Amino acid sequence: MNVSSRYQNFFALLRYSLGVDEIFEYRLAAEDWAWMREEAIRQGLVGVLYMGIKKMPEDLRPPRLLLMQWAFDAENIRGTNQKVNAVAVKLTQMFKERGQESVILKGPANALLYPDPFARGCGDVDIMLPGGRDSVIKLLTEMGLMEGAEVGSHHALLAESKFDVAVEVHYVPTEGANSPSKNRLVQEFLTKTLADSTCVQIGFGTPSIKYALVMQLAHIKEHFFGVGIGLRQLVDYNQLLMHSTEAERNEVSNLLECFGLLRIAEAVMWLLQNCLGLNSERLLCSPDEWRGKRLLNVALVGGNFGVFDEKFAGPQPYRWYKHYKRAAYLLRFDFTEALWYEFWALTGVPRRVLKSLRRK
Repeated sequence: MNVSSRYQNFFALLRYSLGVDEIFEYRLAAEDWAWMREEAIRQGLVGVLYMGIKKMPEDLRPPRLLLMQWAFDAENIRGTNQKVNAVAVKLTQMFKERGQESVILKGPANALLYPDPFARGCGDVDIMLPGGRDSVIKLLTEMGLMEGAEVGSHHALLAESKFDVAVEVHYVPTEGANSPSKNRLVQEFLTKTLADSTCVQIGFGTPSIKYALVMQLAHIKEHFFGVGIGLRQLVDYNQLLMHSTEAERNEVSNLLECFGLLRIAEAVMWLLQNCLGLNSERLLCSPDEWRGKRLLNVALVGGNFGVFDEKFAGPQPYRWYKHYKRAAYLLRFDFTEALWYEFWALTGVPRRVLKSLRRK
């Protein structure tokens, strides 16, 4: 079986696991099941695909030993999710006692949109606090949480010893657009709509679907332009759209171009429609095949967040060649955003520094 047909089966199992397809009727050889599991590991989708495997007739399931390994991995993912959720609840309560409302971004919030909320691979907690960088850092310092923390452009990464899982406390949800003017519009929108968060029953708040559709699309684009993006984040986006209303999709659709997100949205819509079977009525915009195939290739080559992509490996001259070859195709993918991406990469000037200079 060639790689192309293996990926066809991979996506068929993924659609079946998510409830898009009602049947999975492929009889796979042992070596193809072994490849399927390795790809699930690379993409961070082991638990999600196991949802489908559990529904299969016994004669279609993987070989017994592989099935046991898969079940063991899925159970570990379930335990990690329970641990991460407990930390999310604890953080929410800690900040609430200080009079600070919060919402959980991405991971645990996205997991709630899956048929089995404990099946999605999840390893850290991203929690968003309003008020801006200085206010959040001051609060964390007062709470004794800054010891050993690493402060970045949009979050503080707490020492893992504090909660036994990685915790990122965000004062900026994501980098947004590469263009400063468009990024400002994205951040203003996210700040304004943060109050639309919805408190769920398991003890922490999640942002509205409208908020998440913009924030996570910007997050996908950030990683696509940078180190890479895998299928897990794209499946997350599929689940957001599946739980969105027509009014929410229409509002976000009208904002894509002014937010600098139209081109990446066109790519994501193509991938979700052609690989995950997303219904056309749930698309944010018209899909673009060329851009969609480029996004799919990045996801398949690099795996989860691009960690398996060796595009920057090798001698320095070769890395330069690969960088500028990639820059040329990014210009075709999204000309304005690619120009700004190269500007930030070449100058090394953080966007928040430029923002502070403009204030002066």
